[in-house]
Amino acid sequence: RALSSLLALGNLVGDDSFAQAVYLIGGKEVLDAILALLEWSGSAKKTLAVQEQAARALFYLSDAKMIESLLNMSSGSDIAMKAVEVLKATQKKEEDEKGGPQLPSSSTIMVNPPASVEHLDIHRTIRNCLDHTTTSASPSLQRWSASSLRNLIIEDQRRSLVAASESAQTGGVAPLNYESFSLQLVSSGGVMILCSLIGADDADTRAHATAALSATIDATRAVDASQATLREMRGEPPTSGSNGNSTSDASIVEAIVSGGGCGSSLAQLLLSADDAVAGMGCSFASSLVRPILTNPQGSSLSEGGMAQSVGKDDDGLAAYRNAGIALATEGGCLPALVQLLRDPNTGGQVVRPVELRKCAMETLAAICLAVSYKAGGPDGEPDNAAMVIARRALERLEEEQAAHIAFAVLSSLGSQNLMSERDSPTSQLREAAGIVLKAMSSCSSSATSFLRSNRAISVLMAAASEEGMMQNSSLRAEWAPRCLGMLEAGAIIMNRAWTQLKCKSSSDSDEDDEDVDSPPMMPGNSFYGGDEHMGQYGSIHGGGSSMNLSKSNLDLLLEAIDAGAIPLASLVVFSKIEFHDQPKACGSIRAKIACCRLLSAMFGIARSDGTSIGLSRLYNAVDSDLMARSAGGRGGGWRGSNVGPGEDLVALTVSLLQSTISHAQHTMMTGGAGDLPLPDLVDAALSAVGSMCGAHIPSSVAKREDAQLCSDDFGLTSEDDFSSRRHDACAAACDVLASDASSNSFLPTVVIGGFGEGSVLSALRLVLAIVQNGPIHLRPKLAESGVLIPLSDILRNAFSAGERYNFSTALALIRFCGPHISVGSVDSGIMVSLRDSIRIVSSILVIDEGENTEEAHLETLRSLKAECLLTLESLSTNASLWGTITSFALPSISEFLQINQEWDAKDHQFCAVLCAALRTVQRVIPIPSHAIAMARTGMGASLAGVVCSMENSFSAD
Repeated sequence: RALSSLLALGNLVGDDSFAQAVYLIGGKEVLDAILALLEWSGSAKKTLAVQEQAARALFYLSDAKMIESLLNMSSGSDIAMKAVEVLKATQKKEEDEKGGPQLPSSSTIMVNPPASVEHLDIHRTIRNCLDHTTTSASPSLQRWSASSLRNLIIEDQRRSLVAASESAQTGGVAPLNYESFSLQLVSSGGVMILCSLIGADDADTRAHATAALSATIDATRAVDASQATLREMRGEPPTSGSNGNSTSDASIVEAIVSGGGCGSSLAQLLLSADDAVAGMGCSFASSLVRPILTNPQGSSLSEGGMAQSVGKDDDGLAAYRNAGIALATEGGCLPALVQLLRDPNTGGQVVRPVELRKCAMETLAAICLAVSYKAGGPDGEPDNAAMVIARRALERLEEEQAAHIAFAVLSSLGSQNLMSERDSPTSQLREAAGIVLKAMSSCSSSATSFLRSNRAISVLMAAASEEGMMQNSSLRAEWAPRCLGMLEAGAIIMNRAWTQLKCKSSSDSDEDDEDVDSPPMMPGNSFYGGDEHMGQYGSIHGGGSSMNLSKSNLDLLLEAIDAGAIPLASLVVFSKIEFHDQPKACGSIRAKIACCRLLSAMFGIARSDGTSIGLSRLYNAVDSDLMARSAGGRGGGWRGSNVGPGEDLVALTVSLLQSTISHAQHTMMTGGAGDLPLPDLVDAALSAVGSMCGAHIPSSVAKREDAQLCSDDFGLTSEDDFSSRRHDACAAACDVLASDASSNSFLPTVVIGGFGEGSVLSALRLVLAIVQNGPIHLRPKLAESGVLIPLSDILRNAFSAGERYNFSTALALIRFCGPHISVGSVDSGIMVSLRDSIRIVSSILVIDEGENTEEAHLETLRSLKAECLLTLESLSTNASLWGTITSFALPSISEFLQINQEWDAKDHQFCAVLCAALRTVQRVIPIPSHAIAMARTGMGASLAGVVCSMENSFSAD
């Protein structure tokens, strides 16, 4: 009792000299004696009272500040010299009592303060404290044991790191002289014991247990990092745990979740009116999920860039995501956490300190990222138990209005014009709020609708454009710029608006706040076959994509332009990628991906504006940005980059595509990409350049059943006031894709999925945009690039799967580029692909329409047949293909004409289809062998029927 009281008094007044004396004078004997008291057996009151004082003494003797003072103490310090004097006097007394000098002599006694710290046996002490935390007979002993654990775990971490550092100095050859006890906490049941203490009746015990768990997680992560460095130095493979977790701290997090550490006891800590207690609980919750923020894989976008893919949990973050799901669904932790963020304007009673709110927002951001990863996008039904639980967690987040709270925080703090260039708690709070908005908008339709209706795009763009937002984020371990979450949230909102525009029916086009996303197309649909019949396609005769932009989407576009999205995108697109630092390179790439997605949606929405207001404002903003940079200005969000004065945003984006292609091809050959999302950047850059070249249908629409598509979407476009801008973009993009030998292999590679499956649609979309909107002299260059080679396979697979967009896009490319191919001029594989394509489209012409076919399906089939006939007509201008057309296409055309020979002068579209078929026949018939083959197909009767039908129609008129 005297020892513990003196230690407590010294700690109270800030004097650690008595605790230091215990190490320097008492040494190992005193510390072992204290541990021996803790190892007494029995539950008598006197025994428990003695052990309580021993645990109390250990708490002060293991204090991190006191140990640090010993480590920094020299042998010549006053305390060390006094300790030597005491030791000498003691030794002299013993010598006198024993009648002679002893070894070592008192004259040679020395003390080494840093080495004296090793007298405390950490492993033995932790085991004793864990044992006594289960002592319900003495709450005081339980409390002091739990409080000592945190100090002991911190000291255990220090010793482990020192041992790893000493081993690393020898190149990893020397063995470790200390093994961390944290690696044994799961197997020894220590984590389960601490989790049970979170629900203890004593408030102090709960707080100490929570602090000990937080320290355990942090210590284990630090030890894991040092061990990973040593394994790398030794050439050893990384260790792996269950569920894809490669670190032992993941095992501890799993044990905490399974032990109920995310339950109601934690919620009670978060609800405490004492900010210190609430902060302790919040810090513990944050430690469970923090790797989701600090690891780039924790918040990666899916290939579509709009919604998270359902995770496979193979990236080592499974345990932390499960912890995030548990925090959202168990024990009322989520409502308690959100309550820390509320202010009187959002239903709160008081405004908590900014440090506490920052920690709560970081935790909420990680939870939202975990939910968005496991719940998938806002469309579709859950198909496994994990997704069902994640959807339940998403419902909780929506009930607690996570997006509303984050938006309120971002808006209110932004209006104060704070110095965001300083990495202050307030700026980190805003950054975390941006991450919440990104995660919620990627998986929640209601959150996206709320953000759109509250003009969130302007808040996001304005916040991302502030000074200092391009600096690396300490919140995310320096791997990402601070504006990343805001950029990604803005990109998701814009893309979802663009997708809705191309999927809504005309009756829904004026709805401002309702999200009408529909489930994605499920695989297995086909045009015909069994009971499925045809895929769900728009009719050639109507119901196609509208060219009238709804007021809400035009307002959204103008809102983004006014908020400085164009200068911000120029800054990010031109920014340098530091490939030598892979984490930072990942953050830079992710920022470029977000900006490319944003630009793709902005140009796509503007292209769909029937009034041309969107395009006019957008190009004006591009020109103004170029002028501001040329003049060296800093207005509009520009931050003094060295971009050349002759490069506008379109040219910068095309240059980004070129450099990305080059680097992606290099890394494919060398295998040096690592975990960098280069395929996603290729996809995003292709999508952005495609929109700048005039493509107005997003790639994501291709996977949806409610896509409003028609044949006109795949034909040539009409000229307007901005055609010259699109011509320039198409020419620049074509030069990148098909200008020299180094790029010749890119298009075939990307179209077959060499850069990721997500890039296939974006590449086809860009090439189609160049064909539709670019000068005609670009078509031969594209044809010779090799892009036609894989198109026959795409046609076949798309037809079988019922993918209208893929099928019609490939067909249009064959239609416009095929005539420019001749035998011997290019790779023979192109001719083989074209001939195979002719066989495929010819087989479609003879598909039986059936009497019981639904009207919508019938219209779809007829539109596909019309596109096939227009393609055959175009290919018939290429004499190299006449033989294939004669052998495969003419029999199908003959059968088509026999069935569809009724001429109706009022149906201009159908008449155009018949004329295309007749022109195909006219071009190949002059060759005698072709005429003979044609006669054998019954073409004469078919043509006679058409002539008679035309005569009857004219006579009737």
